[in-house]
Amino acid sequence: MFKDRRKLPIMALIGAALVTLFVIACGDDDTAVPRATSTPPPQATAAPVATPTAAPAFLPTPVPPTPKPATGPAKPEGKLTLAVASFKGASGIPFSNGMPGQIFTHFAQEQMVNRELDMSLSGRIAEDWSLQPDAGTVTFNIRKGIQFHDGYGELTAEDVKWSMQSVGQVGASSWRWDAFSIISEFEIPDPYTLIAHLPVSDFFLLLDSVYQSKSLGINVTSKAFHESVSEEEAFGHYVGSGPWDHLETSQGDYMRFQAFENHYNKTPEFATLEVREVPEAGSRLAMVRVGEADVIKVQGNFVGEAQAAGVKVLSGVGGSCSWIQLGGQVLPERPTFNPNTNSDGIPWVGDPNVAGSMENALKVRQALNLAVDRATMVETLFQDLAYPCANPGYYRDHAWQSNEWEDYGYDPVKAKALLVEAGYPNGFDMTLNIDSNDPSESAIGEVYSRWWEENLGLKVARRPVEDIVVRPRTIEEREMGSETPEGWTSGSGARTEPWQAISVFVSTTDSLRGAERAFIDDLFPQISKSFDVSERMAKSLELMNYIRDNYLVVGTVVEPPVFAVSDRVGNYSNRFGGDWNYTEFITRAD
Repeated sequence: MFKDRRKLPIMALIGAALVTLFVIACGDDDTAVPRATSTPPPQATAAPVATPTAAPAFLPTPVPPTPKPATGPAKPEGKLTLAVASFKGASGIPFSNGMPGQIFTHFAQEQMVNRELDMSLSGRIAEDWSLQPDAGTVTFNIRKGIQFHDGYGELTAEDVKWSMQSVGQVGASSWRWDAFSIISEFEIPDPYTLIAHLPVSDFFLLLDSVYQSKSLGINVTSKAFHESVSEEEAFGHYVGSGPWDHLETSQGDYMRFQAFENHYNKTPEFATLEVREVPEAGSRLAMVRVGEADVIKVQGNFVGEAQAAGVKVLSGVGGSCSWIQLGGQVLPERPTFNPNTNSDGIPWVGDPNVAGSMENALKVRQALNLAVDRATMVETLFQDLAYPCANPGYYRDHAWQSNEWEDYGYDPVKAKALLVEAGYPNGFDMTLNIDSNDPSESAIGEVYSRWWEENLGLKVARRPVEDIVVRPRTIEEREMGSETPEGWTSGSGARTEPWQAISVFVSTTDSLRGAERAFIDDLFPQISKSFDVSERMAKSLELMNYIRDNYLVVGTVVEPPVFAVSDRVGNYSNRFGGDWNYTEFITRAD
């Protein structure tokens, strides 16, 4: 009954967030790309895509099939234009290639393995691979005959080694650099065999990055190219062996590629590809409507706007599981540990050595979770194209998931009572860092802030900021949220097994995206060293339930990607692991 009585205020909050989303998306320049004024045609039906009903387990010793021969037209034709929010961070050097630009440099610098539509794995640069736990090695057998762009010769194990060493250096821009820094030694017994030596506990960390490498992880590039040009030239040119050959990039404006004909895996149907950087979501949609762009990602109320305008909408798979990180949750031995027992302590951080401190901190975290109505947000803000995610790593229909991980429910009365019991009857002040490049996270941040203010009496300062500004404060001593209460819209890309998303909680991780706990530090490596699927699944459930029961983060949603496409596009589906992967499979309309 309480929820029903408050429905109108809740809808007002959501409505305000929709306005915020629109303002953020459209920016100040309403004339950047004119909207079409013609009468929109009837609503289009989203094209069907293959979606697995249950994610398979992370196989420790996959035996991938040989990819099918390239299909499609003999000669690529026409131009394909993608409009994206940003490709900032792009670099042809693996070491300096950061997000989100890394997503798009992958068009030219391809990955080690393929992720198929049914989520199975198949060979790409690595024709096959195997694990040798007793020896502490992972062996990759490199496909023979792969040619680099620009005449840099055949791709060999030396190129893969050079790329992995580059991205694995401390300080690398890639968010998955730590998956390659763990490699202690490489062996190259012949040009097509690469043997990586690493601790058994890190096998899955490495392979997760390899398996997801179409969007994160390793970009394989030519060692000869980087040894023959200046660092400046290497930074701006993405030499690889992928289906798209990089031509030029104008930072903040465009990237241009051409189809690499007779590619061994898949030749694109389009002759050229241009990636346009257009920060405003409204302008990107307008570009599709007037034919200036062919594929964009649409979020929130822009999905309905695209459908109402008669623009064809295609549903993708996977998507990011996002959450709000509650800063300052570090191990007690860190100098930045500032528990609620201090006069300026963080309300959700408890001191295990003080009676009642941990219990009060848990009540605060629980209150923050119960004070937000994820179900209503999904229905209104995301038009049921997303679903709640209370626990990091949660994906519906995954064989390893618990339905309890989806949502804690909405109970603002209990939330307020918990906050009072914890010693904060009047709430407290906090800052929420909100990713300014992500319209959905911007809207979620606004909605959650208003719910916390309305239901808990908090005073929330919204701080629009890019990830690259906040991330340095989450490394080393993790000072983000240690001096004053501070949160950050964060999350994880799609993971084959849920526990892999918790790698950003481990105290040894490069950038903390969750909460450090001794329990996590103890259990996570046990899972990562388990090659028995049943044991790994059981321990994964134990780990995920611990995170849920302790309310370590404030979960938000899983938002599978939705693409709006022009009349020139026939079909496209991304594949599990990234929103903009496998663009070589975008088809031309008949």
